[in-house]
Amino acid sequence: MNRFINCLAASFRIFKKWISGDYSLVMTYWVTGVIPQVVIAISIYSFIINVIGQSTDPSALMRPFLTLAAFALIYTLCSYIAIVCSAVKYSGPKVWRILAILVVVRGCIELVKTVIFFIQELV
Repeated sequence: MNRFINCLAASFRIFKKWISGDYSLVMTYWVTGVIPQVVIAISIYSFIINVIGQSTDPSALMRPFLTLAAFALIYTLCSYIAIVCSAVKYSGPKVWRILAILVVVRGCIELVKTVIFFIQELV
């Protein structure tokens, strides 16, 4: 049990460093931002096409889909916060800081549009 608590505490410390922008902008943007977002997008599209599209009762699969979408939403918001915090702390060329923040703003706009679309589809 003690080992589990230590592992949980270490994970929380890593998460806290990540979300507060203590890792480099390159790592935060690419390794914990872009690459996981691509994997999440491919997972969601694969689920829609291969599972819901092939099902005789797509409504039965809404709960797993919404769970996957909720995870994607939470992770995306956390990664956006981490990227902005890392960009603010970035001491390199100012252009990378500005571009990272602009990409996050654009991503937030797209995220809001996607959430509105899914809400309209569910209602």
